[in-house]
Amino acid sequence: ERATVRLSPEGLRLLRIISPAAAEAVDESGRADGGRVVADIPIESLADATGQMLHLGAEVEVLAPSPLRATVAETARRIAGLYGDGRASGL
Repeated sequence: ERATVRLSPEGLRLLRIISPAAAEAVDESGRADGGRVVADIPIESLADATGQMLHLGAEVEVLAPSPLRATVAETARRIAGLYGDGRASGL
């Protein structure tokens, strides 16, 4: 299975650390997109790919497949909800 992602330069640097195979795919097939790079990368499963994409934070945008994009987006919304107003709750 593969995912299509848009990476910032920092995202690509981090991807090289967490998934050398995915970074190699970017090197082979990536195309420039306004200071970022779009590429198809190999993924093992939705769960594994979600974790990898979340490691990259705002330095990556998942373009496809839709289930991966939706899962990353939902997780990001849940994380943002924890930090809503910037104040720690219960402390």
